[in-house]
Amino acid sequence: VRTPLLWSEDELAAFIACLGVSQQVSERVRQRKLKGVVHLLEMTNSELRREFGLTSPVERLMVRQSLKRLLDADRWENSVRGHKVGDILSDSVLSKFIVPLEELTLVTKISQGGYGTVYRGVLEPSEERGNLQAHRSHLVAVKEMRGERRVRLYELLKEACVMASLNHPNICTFIGVCASAAARKHYIISELMDCSLFDLIHQPYKLRWHGELTVSLVVNLSKAICAGIVYLHGRNLVHADLKSSNILIDYSTSWQLIPRICDFGHAAVRTFPSPHHRCGTPHWAGPEVLRSEALGPAADIYSFGVIMWEMLAQKLPHKGLSFGQVLASVGWAGWTPDMSLLPEIPNELRRLLSECLSFSPSDRPTSKDVQRRVHRIPKQARLKALKMLMAFLS
Repeated sequence: VRTPLLWSEDELAAFIACLGVSQQVSERVRQRKLKGVVHLLEMTNSELRREFGLTSPVERLMVRQSLKRLLDADRWENSVRGHKVGDILSDSVLSKFIVPLEELTLVTKISQGGYGTVYRGVLEPSEERGNLQAHRSHLVAVKEMRGERRVRLYELLKEACVMASLNHPNICTFIGVCASAAARKHYIISELMDCSLFDLIHQPYKLRWHGELTVSLVVNLSKAICAGIVYLHGRNLVHADLKSSNILIDYSTSWQLIPRICDFGHAAVRTFPSPHHRCGTPHWAGPEVLRSEALGPAADIYSFGVIMWEMLAQKLPHKGLSFGQVLASVGWAGWTPDMSLLPEIPNELRRLLSECLSFSPSDRPTSKDVQRRVHRIPKQARLKALKMLMAFLS
């Protein structure tokens, strides 16, 4: 999903060149580190003049108005329009992922959210589907879309198109879609995992996993989650609703915990600034998202920081606060989760956590920076321990 809000400098420069502005201006845009269209729109006239050489008031007005019209067009393109089941069947990407309704059986409800209900289901494919053998029963996760029919189809198309394009060890595997106009059912089918990260942190007594969520394990989980985020951002996607319940955990097929990011309903539709009811879960959302401002990769970094804090503190972020209270305290006052609740952790991890939770999106590290720094933490901890041991022995 390529939205102008997430355009690179090259794409912005190409668009501005098409407006007839001088080559020098577009070249300076290409060389300047920008964060999408909104970043450029938020610049003052003096900044546009100084940074890009837009000295003419007419040129500045033309650039601003053109970019605003571009966002309006993007907003219209992503609005809910009349979709039909035939749109799924004719989609070049989704057509090979169509699952007949008779092959799917819903068993028990797992969870329920704003965009749908998730069930444990059984899929008996008539033909081989990825790693699933034909004519055998396979346990799967089934998300039933909620809402008015046209909205359900729209959400199904958007989320399924995103999931079908993803392939990464730390992204939940997409199996297919099941849509029946007659039965008025619209499902997204994905692999079934053992539990969510939320369960692992807050209700481990319900699980068959009997380990301990140590700082070392949190660092390892953070590495894997961050790898999934880097993959998404590399494909110009923003998840927009990262939280512990949207990180699924596989602990039965490997000796280690494998986290996988799921639920791309917001990633498919959060391609422009939108009102509060389109915001992800507020307790994990960044300040700019709570204020309904432009959404970019930095929003995922903030949510990732909240998840890291949640794993380390083993407490819910902003527990007991309503949406309005979170909006005021986090969105406007800049509150962050209480760092005093954290156990003893490496200084580098504490610094990284604080930077991820920066109020301003531009002050947060990129997902690649986070990935690099998280990987360095165990090495730094080992070096510190070795120095302490050497000092003790000497």
